[in-house]
Parts: sequence; C-alpha cells; structure tokens
Amino acid sequence: MKKTIQVVTIFLLLSLMVGCQTEKKTFEKNGVSITLTDRFIEKEVVQVGFYLESNDHIFMSNRESKESLSYIGVSSLSQYTTQVLASAGKTAEVHTSEDGYRYAYYESVVNDQSFGYMLLTFEGEDHFYTMNFGCLSKNLEKNKSLYFQWAKTIVIE
Repeated sequence: MKKTIQVVTIFLLLSLMVGCQTEKKTFEKNGVSITLTDRFIEKEVVQVGFYLESNDHIFMSNRESKESLSYIGVSSLSQYTTQVLASAGKTAEVHTSEDGYRYAYYESVVNDQSFGYMLLTFEGEDHFYTMNFGCLSKNLEKNKSLYFQWAKTIVIE
C-alpha cells in the first residue's frame, strides 16, 4: 500500500511539473518577429502596433517610418532613442547592446501600480522600431537577463 501511494505521488508530481513547462512560441506582426513562450497571448491595444502579454510580462512594439522622422531631424538610431525617451517624458541612461540595438530602463506608474520597463530601439532598412519589455517594478532587476535572452530572438524587416 505504501509503495502504491509513493508511486501515485511521484506520478502526480511529475504530471504537475510537465504541466508547468512552457514551450517557445514565435510571434510576428508589423515587421517584428520575436520568440517568447506559449504563455504569451496577443492583444489589440490602441496606439500599440504589436502587444503581447503573459501573467508576468508584457512586450510591445511600434515602428515608425525613417522618412517621416527625417522631417524632425531624426536620422540615426541614437537620435531616435533620445526622441522616444523625450516624447515619453523619461530620462534614462542609454546603452548599446553587442547586437547593435539601443536599450534603457525606466519606470512608470499606471493605475497606481509601478511598472519597470526595458526599452529597446532597433533600426531597420525603412523603419525605426521601439520595443518594451515590462513587468512589476519590483521584478525588473531579476528579469533583465530574461529580457536580454528574448531580445536576441528579435528579427526586424
């Protein structure tokens, strides 16, 4: 009887662990492809071209025409990143990744809840891209390495 209970317990634990695993899933929209997990779902959000959400993270992306940005003097990725932060009323130290994209961290309060974001900017042939990974502010530090892993999967047109 004891062995049966042990076997059933082990089986149940293994079933729970298998059920908790996530699979990689690639999402594509508006010139951006990213591989996250199957825990993300796509949602339609006003003013965001591409929005994905899981229980713990969000990803959002917009693209802007280089031609239209040239009229306001934005012609480089560095200028674009500065413009994105200024337009959002944010100041942050901007870094360049080994893959060439620019990134910065900032916080924002939404409905009395503090969120931490990793802003990423990319340059494509005809567009600049703004992307954000986000989570609760208290979790940003521990999620940074995960966000860098996900950023490595980003492909733009």
